[in-house]
Amino acid sequence: MPKTKFYIFGTGRCGSTLLVGLLNCHSQISCDLELLSAHSLVPKLALLKRAYNCPTSVYGFKLLMYHMTDVHRMQSPPRFIDWLQAQNFQIVYLRRKNRLQHAVSLVASAERKVLHQSRSDRAAEPVEIDPSSVLATVAKFEANYQSELALMGRVSHLPLVYEDHLANGSQHQATSNLVFNYLGLEPESAEAKLRKIMPVDLSQGILNYEEVIAEIDRSDYAHLLKEPG
Repeated sequence: MPKTKFYIFGTGRCGSTLLVGLLNCHSQISCDLELLSAHSLVPKLALLKRAYNCPTSVYGFKLLMYHMTDVHRMQSPPRFIDWLQAQNFQIVYLRRKNRLQHAVSLVASAERKVLHQSRSDRAAEPVEIDPSSVLATVAKFEANYQSELALMGRVSHLPLVYEDHLANGSQHQATSNLVFNYLGLEPESAEAKLRKIMPVDLSQGILNYEEVIAEIDRSDYAHLLKEPG
């Protein structure tokens, strides 16, 4: 059994897979990806079994909101968070500041059928996306964000913001060191194996960019167009 356990909490396309890759560069960390993305009859037991068999001194996994609400249909996600707290899991809460870019990233990745790219892959081509899908995704993210804040308000955690800590490659080592320190580890070299798919300038990644922006501007989420990238 590892002496330290943690999980990365957030929403899909928040940069959690990138962070898992960075943390797994440390010799004392074994961090699973979406351990609970497939339904388990006893998710707590599956999680404790993975932790028990961890070969390193620190074990982690990725917990996304939909794992609790959609996959396992938990009636009370706060109870699961409280249970993890009772098991001494520390928490890294990763979120995105720009929820419009967050939604576009998810919709575009679904259209491409590509979630991640390694640094050796060819750069992704611009893609056309459905504006209504973007609006529906923004609405879901807005609801999830409020739920996330409520859950994380219950527990002590290390807060990270994608735009401030992971969007630029020059931030990766400092961010990794921040998490290493939080977990009681000495710094080690960390290098990303993934490349960013969606450019910060959405017009460079979306073929029908003007159509998408016009639809958002007519919606209840027009204020998101003013959010910093």
